[in-house]
Amino acid sequence: MILIIPLPLFFAQTIYSVSGLTAWVVIGIIWTFFSAFAVVLYPIYESRAALINIGKGIMKEGFPPKHRII
Repeated sequence: MILIIPLPLFFAQTIYSVSGLTAWVVIGIIWTFFSAFAVVLYPIYESRAALINIGKGIMKEGFPPKHRII
């Protein structure tokens, strides 16, 4: 999927008009956001339970409960 959209646009041997170039840039930007979602945000979402567990462990180790000495 990473190559399906950008390569035909890149290898098309045409000289784009202003509207054609604008469409090419908009498609590239949209493709970048979808790629960022697929590569960065979706794995974070999928591992949210493990990340919450890790965060709780860090908080537990970083801020231990204070013991009262009487």
